[in-house]
Amino acid sequence: MKIINSLITVGFLIGAQQAYAADKYAEPELSWGVGLGIIIEDEGYTELDSDSMAVPIFIINYGKFYLMGPKFGYELYGNDNYTFGLTGNYRLDGYEATDSRYLTGMDDRDGTLDLGVEYSYDTGFGKIGIGVVADTLGKHEGYQADISFSYPINFDNGQLSPYIGAEYLSDDLVNYYYGVKSTEATQTRQFYQADSAVNLVMGIRSTWFSGPHHRFVAMLDFTVFDDSIKDSPIIDVDHAASMILGYAYVF
Repeated sequence: MKIINSLITVGFLIGAQQAYAADKYAEPELSWGVGLGIIIEDEGYTELDSDSMAVPIFIINYGKFYLMGPKFGYELYGNDNYTFGLTGNYRLDGYEATDSRYLTGMDDRDGTLDLGVEYSYDTGFGKIGIGVVADTLGKHEGYQADISFSYPINFDNGQLSPYIGAEYLSDDLVNYYYGVKSTEATQTRQFYQADSAVNLVMGIRSTWFSGPHHRFVAMLDFTVFDDSIKDSPIIDVDHAASMILGYAYVF
C-alpha cells in the first residue's frame, strides 16, 4: 500500500516551522534538511489492515520556494497576514491488485502529479487555509479542493495545532481510487461508479525543535468518508486514520 502520501504532511510539519524557529534562531535564506518518519495508516480498503513503515524526509526552503517531501510550492504574494502561491504534490494514493486478495483482478491505481494554487490567512485567532489542485498526468483526471481552520498554540520550543476542515474530491478522482469498473466486477465485488465526495478531516499536529537544527513532529489525523466513498465495495469502513512521528536535521 502506498501510504507514503503522508510524507507530504511530515515534510510540511517540519518545514512549516522554519518561520517560527526564525523568531528564536537566525535562519539563512537557504535551508535544507533530511530525516526519518514513522507512519501508521489505515486507508479503509477492504481486507487491508493498518500498515506502518519508515520513510525518508527531505525538505528545502529557498526564498519563496519550498520543497517538503512530495509537496512543493512558490509564494507569489504575501505579508504578515496572508500568503498566496502556486503549489503541487505527487499524489501517491492508490493501490496494487496484489495488495490484498479482495483486490485481485483490479487494475492498479497509480499516483500522479497534482498542481494548483493555495491561500492562507491568519485571522489573529487561527489560520484559514484554502487550496485547489488538479491532475496533470491524466491518471485520475480530476481535482481536489480543501479548506481548513487551525489554531496554532505556540510554546518556547514548538507549536501544537488542532485543526478541522473539509476536502472536496471530484467525481473523476473518487471514481478512479474507489470505483469498480465493469471489467473488474465479480460475484463478490459489484460494479461501482462513484460520485464526487466531501470528506470531513480533523486532527492535531505538533512540531518541536531543539536548537536551530533539530525538528521533531507528531500528528494524529482522522478523515470521515462521504457516502460516495463509504458505499464503494472496496471500502469496508467509514473513515481513514493515520499517526505520524518524524525527525529531521535542518542545515
